Amino acid sequence: MVAITVILAAVIGTFVLGLGESLGDNQPTAQLSVDDIDFSENNVTIGHNGGDTLQGDDLRVTVNGTESGEFPGGSFAVGDSREINLDDPEITEGESRLRIIHVPSDSIILDRTL
Repeated sequence: MVAITVILAAVIGTFVLGLGESLGDNQPTAQLSVDDIDFSENNVTIGHNGGDTLQGDDLRVTVNGTESGEFPGGSFAVGDSREINLDDPEITEGESRLRIIHVPSDSIILDRTL
């Protein structure tokens, strides 16, 4: 009975420790919105409507799968908005897909067709 308990404890311990190491950084909870788009200047304004405070340096901006523009650094909290100048000159209304990715967790926190 003692041997079974020891073996069971070892198996459970190995599983729990292995699972804990594979989780990585947690995805932030944030509700972002596209508040304004200026197609002539390739500018988009992103609003933070709720959830966790984000760090601008942790965010990557892509358009149609290609990195485009840079999210301004610093704290990005509820009620804030940031204007991003997109590098891609081929932004087409109704066809271009904007994504904001949280780099540490490799998770998409905004996915919108412009």
